[in-house]
Amino acid sequence: MNKDLVSLLASGDTEEVASALRSTIPFDGGVTFVNFTSLTNPERKMVLDWRNDSKVTRFMFDRQEISPDEHKSFIESLRQSTNKFYWLVKKDDKYLGVVSILNVNFHNRHCSWGQFANPSAIATGVGLILEYFLVRLVMDVMGFHCLRCETFESNASVLKTHEFFGFKVEGRLRDFVMTEDGYEDVVVMSLLESEWVDTKDDVAKYVERLI
Repeated sequence: MNKDLVSLLASGDTEEVASALRSTIPFDGGVTFVNFTSLTNPERKMVLDWRNDSKVTRFMFDRQEISPDEHKSFIESLRQSTNKFYWLVKKDDKYLGVVSILNVNFHNRHCSWGQFANPSAIATGVGLILEYFLVRLVMDVMGFHCLRCETFESNASVLKTHEFFGFKVEGRLRDFVMTEDGYEDVVVMSLLESEWVDTKDDVAKYVERLI
């Protein structure tokens, strides 16, 4: 990005900040966030195929299959959005997965987030890498105060990863999602900027071994 997001946030110009977030965002280590609005047609299809893969949908609140037309309309809607942003994450020439920030509140400096990994790389530590760079974007680049997430109670490994990053449990949404096995609770967690300061060095050292 050619402008500092923290400075843009301080200016109060929401549209300029949103425009910057709709760009391609480079990180160290060869990691790049490619905004959905800039995806090529093959990348759009790849993301849709991932999203409809059973390895991904089993962790989604909405498990309905998404059609190509629905996917196209959704991406087009992101061109004007100022409260949700989606990126395809690359490491050099490899595609790792998708991350997003939702319910973005620039004034209070908080948002929610989500992610899903390339289905062929789910068991290789990619989820942890995606979370690391997403948290860095929100906390270090955007300068936000709070980041929230919602995770199935049964997804113990992801909940443990969130705890490693410093996320704390805020509460539980009881019987929140209907699955094939019945209703399931969802755990709500959040990370404050002070908590990220306490954990970021340890997290960075661990992630550096994976990249």
